[in-house]
Amino acid sequence: MNISSLKNGILFSACVAISIAMFPQASSAASYKKLVSQGYKTSKLTRSRSGSMGWFVSGRDKKYFCKMRGGSVYIGGGKMGIYTSAGRLIPIDRDAYHSKQGVKKTDAPQLKDLKAGRPRPQDVGACSFAG
Repeated sequence: MNISSLKNGILFSACVAISIAMFPQASSAASYKKLVSQGYKTSKLTRSRSGSMGWFVSGRDKKYFCKMRGGSVYIGGGKMGIYTSAGRLIPIDRDAYHSKQGVKKTDAPQLKDLKAGRPRPQDVGACSFAG
């Protein structure tokens, strides 16, 4: 190893360290369960600027956007739906879904709870700092 490559390695390491120190919130992520336990409030189901479905979780002068995990939901009246990762709701027949899965009931949330801002922690994906 020569002196030039050692200097370049040290310079690169210094640049990375400075970048991380200057932008601590760019990589700031949190757990929905942890935020709620700290008193953060959850908005109604909405879309982020990028179009992702989820909830804004805010409190203590900070705001996070928590993505919704795609999956099955109970709609009511014997109906179900599946949310895609893009946030589109595809209606499905509840009995057909259960028979295909080989179960009588699934652990799916109620759509009305998700829309009202009452998601379960298992229905929430990653939470990113939003301001």
